[in-house]
Amino acid sequence: LAHAVCSSSISRAVTMRDWSRSSVDPFTLKLNLGFLQIAKVMFNSLWLFPLRLWFIIIPSLIVGFGITFIIGSCYKPQQPAVPVMGWRRWLKCKVQPRVARWFLFGMGYHWIVVKGKLHDPLEVPLLIASPHSTVLDSFLIAIFTIPSVVARAENRRIPVIGSAMEILQPIFVHRDEQGSRESTVNEIRRRAESGGQWPHVLVYPEGTTTNANCIISYKRGAFVPGLPIQQILFRHDNHYNTLIWAERGIGPILGLFLTVCQFHNKLSIELLPPYFPSDEEKADSLLYARNMQHRAAVHLELPTTLHSYEDVLLLNMAERLGLPYTTGIVEFDWLKSQTKYTYDEVQSMLKRYCQMNCGQNNCLTAMEMADYLQLEPHPSTLLHRMLQSENCKGDVGLVFSDYVLALGTTAKPLATSEQYVTELCKELDQSNKGYICLSDIEESRLPWRPSYFDDMTYDQFQQFLLDNLEYVALADVILQQHN
Repeated sequence: LAHAVCSSSISRAVTMRDWSRSSVDPFTLKLNLGFLQIAKVMFNSLWLFPLRLWFIIIPSLIVGFGITFIIGSCYKPQQPAVPVMGWRRWLKCKVQPRVARWFLFGMGYHWIVVKGKLHDPLEVPLLIASPHSTVLDSFLIAIFTIPSVVARAENRRIPVIGSAMEILQPIFVHRDEQGSRESTVNEIRRRAESGGQWPHVLVYPEGTTTNANCIISYKRGAFVPGLPIQQILFRHDNHYNTLIWAERGIGPILGLFLTVCQFHNKLSIELLPPYFPSDEEKADSLLYARNMQHRAAVHLELPTTLHSYEDVLLLNMAERLGLPYTTGIVEFDWLKSQTKYTYDEVQSMLKRYCQMNCGQNNCLTAMEMADYLQLEPHPSTLLHRMLQSENCKGDVGLVFSDYVLALGTTAKPLATSEQYVTELCKELDQSNKGYICLSDIEESRLPWRPSYFDDMTYDQFQQFLLDNLEYVALADVILQQHN
């Protein structure tokens, strides 16, 4: 199908941007511990783990949460929010960072290499941290300052932690609500323009955790206000990065346990010099985000990709549908830039792809496509030829990302073209009836044989094509062959 939808169009689309498609998987972490490492963990779990847990980690958490709830004891939430002042601000800005460092010492981070310095929020109000890859990222920032974190609204429901977050005055965002994102941007701007009354605003622009092997797409929200920023970069230098929390990995609880069982954990934090956006970046938040993503990747010597949080949603959905979870890793922001598909549209296409994919594997075969589309008895030669593309895995089949790319770059533009639909209708309606019937399809050169095809007006036929873009791709190939 990719070739049917024309490989030349796909190649042309790729060259329209400076970003190339990536083969990196940011959401999988395989931790292959050797025998000696397993033996060390077992030995340390008998003495080092309980020692650190009872004498450092738990006491530091009790003190930290205690200070947090003391700060909130006399604080009443207001709308709009106002910053805590006086002795509460002293506890928050001076005492809590020391408690955070105490906690990290108990986790095995005995010394942390820090490069650069943190600038005053009056000068640089916005902090951007990446790669976002552990459950302790906020603790790593807390050794410098207790910022206003931009966090997902679901965190409010976490027992104890949700209440503590409320007191520390984060900016909650509902990721599924467009209005919430706009209000988040306005709140970031309001706090940043407070003349230093508010602490820094901290954003994890990747929007989800990764395995730290690359820098995935930065979300635009933090860059819409066009404010100066300071980037904070993390390097986890352990041979076994047990603390990394990827969507498909060992999980945060086991990761924390394995981390505490290490004698020492290596970490370096780099605070880059403040960045003041150009006029072009202020006017184009996407340009600003991409430039900052590239800047972080250069300093960390990591590749950049256009994966995003939507990839996480799609890989979980693929798994629920019975497909390998890697089917849903499509590098969504790259795919969106090529096809203009929304997440909801790609989600619907994944369901359709699953219905066609009888083998429930990563590739859609020619015969599976033929059966689902109800093509005429012997289309395999044509379909196999259509499946031959540099984007496909030989003659095995079509992966989901290329299926979406193929339909979005050629079939959809054709189906929405009045000229193309009119020409196709005239080609089918040889008797000029003003509508298309099943006999017109049977008498044409097209290999379609959908049993559910009823008589349709030209407008209804166009809607049929939009709902079944695979037929458009097939029709375009057949018509080109005979023209």
